Amino acid sequence: CEGKSHQNELRFIVGVTMNDATQSYAIRIDRPLNYSHYAGYEYQGEVALLSRRVILQGSQSLDSFGGHTKVKGPTSQGRFSGVEAINMGQLNILGRYPFHLHMMGESVGARNSYFQDCSVLNSQFRCYTIHGTNLTRISRNVAFNAAGMCYYIEDGVEENNLFEYNLAAHVIPIYQPANGDWGQGGETFSAIPGQLLIPADTSAAGFYISNAMNSFIGNTASGGWSGFAFPNIAEPLGNYKGTMYPNNTYLPLHRPLKKFYGNTAHSAGFYWIAHGSCIYVGAWLSYDSTGTLVYNSGRNSRDTLYSNGSKTFMLFEHTKTFLCNTGVAHWGNDVHVQTAEMHDCALGAFFFGSSAMYNGLVNTASKNPDNAIRFVDTVNGWGGAYTKVGFQFYDTWVQTILSNVTFRHFHFAPNSDCAVRYMDHSDHYTPQGINSVINLRFQDVDPNAVVCIQHCGVMCDPANSVSTMSSRMYSVWDWDGSLSGRGVPTIMGSNLDWWNWDDSCGFNTVTHLWSCPWKFEYAGIGAVVHKSFSTGQPVNVPSRSVAYIRPMVGSLLSEGCDYVKFSTCTDQYAPYTVGRMSQWGKPTTSNGIDLSPWAGVTGISNSGWYWRGETNPYRIN
Repeated sequence: CEGKSHQNELRFIVGVTMNDATQSYAIRIDRPLNYSHYAGYEYQGEVALLSRRVILQGSQSLDSFGGHTKVKGPTSQGRFSGVEAINMGQLNILGRYPFHLHMMGESVGARNSYFQDCSVLNSQFRCYTIHGTNLTRISRNVAFNAAGMCYYIEDGVEENNLFEYNLAAHVIPIYQPANGDWGQGGETFSAIPGQLLIPADTSAAGFYISNAMNSFIGNTASGGWSGFAFPNIAEPLGNYKGTMYPNNTYLPLHRPLKKFYGNTAHSAGFYWIAHGSCIYVGAWLSYDSTGTLVYNSGRNSRDTLYSNGSKTFMLFEHTKTFLCNTGVAHWGNDVHVQTAEMHDCALGAFFFGSSAMYNGLVNTASKNPDNAIRFVDTVNGWGGAYTKVGFQFYDTWVQTILSNVTFRHFHFAPNSDCAVRYMDHSDHYTPQGINSVINLRFQDVDPNAVVCIQHCGVMCDPANSVSTMSSRMYSVWDWDGSLSGRGVPTIMGSNLDWWNWDDSCGFNTVTHLWSCPWKFEYAGIGAVVHKSFSTGQPVNVPSRSVAYIRPMVGSLLSEGCDYVKFSTCTDQYAPYTVGRMSQWGKPTTSNGIDLSPWAGVTGISNSGWYWRGETNPYRIN
């Protein structure tokens, strides 16, 4: 963590003995370890052998000007196996890396080249670099204590390479770590001659993946700004600058993720308090009008496209993260996370766009006795324990599915742990009925820590009178009742009576949410009889869903807060409401939803809604 030294430890092996009875080995080291290194089933404990028989070594002084290797051009071929590189690499000098395959294209030499079973120790610039080279292999290598991106795909044109069973540990950002404080914008850096060659090195990761059309199998990243970084590269860089592909579907940021299977990342994401993560899909790297490289570490989206231009998604399979600020953070538009484990993370995951997580485990308390993540805010001078959240639903214009996910060990306290949390801080950015869940399980989770809304006024927190539009419009499609605990298809909505649609609905005084039986009559599913959540009696539930409309009422219900009349307006908050949307046949005082000046309202469909306020003509978008 920032402000806290790392706990990696180097030791020398002084002896190896074998136990004939158990056929096991005991390794003796030169001195005891200073830290405990938990390796229970939730984690994996990495022990890497750094020594090799063939050694390439730079200056002992670590003067930022070590040696380097380069296999160059399509007629070359390089096979490195069992080679140790110590103090190699030349800081901020292009092309001077410990191991480097350079502009070999798709040649026979590239296909026959590899780095395998090699070691990098105390690198002064990167570790293993693939540049302008396709169809090669990087297998079973280790790297420890490296400046800048470690396993490095350089210009964004490199594809169909295989990275398998490699380890990157203790990767250090160059110049200064990118932060961004509590917002989503991140921090922006430009290249600085002699100090910052590639500004993305402010976010140095174990694996820097500028083009996703490569395979990553069984790799591990320990530490770094992130473990696996997928920055958005708008056009080819470096030697390939200005060489455009036939159409935009071939641009680096649009390329599909060929394979990401069985990888692990941990102990990362703490340089950026708000959104740093162990696996990070975001950021932006491109040239400005002067030809200078500019990097932004924050929220930047991407579309993932096949070569024919049709959309697809990035698929992360059998992924493990632990001791992360956030396990998986994906700012892109399409992602599936399948069979994932997140242990002891401040936030298990958050996604943008159309996304899904299925077959997952989010565990906030492993058996590691030192599993409490701490943070240090060096700007404001305070620190404390992270609140732990399993999954965060975003607030607007996304679509998220959680399926077959288990949440463990979430215990409630004010503003504390929560298995499923809704992002509900805004009057402007509001949900549209965008989240669906099925087959969720909660093990050792307090009832009031299952699902949480934070900004729903005094009903949720007597000391908090803030009620936002997004909290009033919160809703979830619960396909089997596993989130609501109802056991049948349910629409869950906020604490307002606006979501109390009829007598079949029931209110949960612990979660402060309404639940209404949900019946749908499409896809061959006909009418069914449910029991009322409030009375327990059988009731015929009408067909209904969650609907969203944007009623526009002159300048009143429009596109924002009136800064002229209200000096306290912000992009997120309006100090006033503009009338009330209510349901036909129900009293406006108790049943309805106060609207913000940003047009848009979400509620249960198949009934009449009416708005009371100004009498200006309105239209529906």
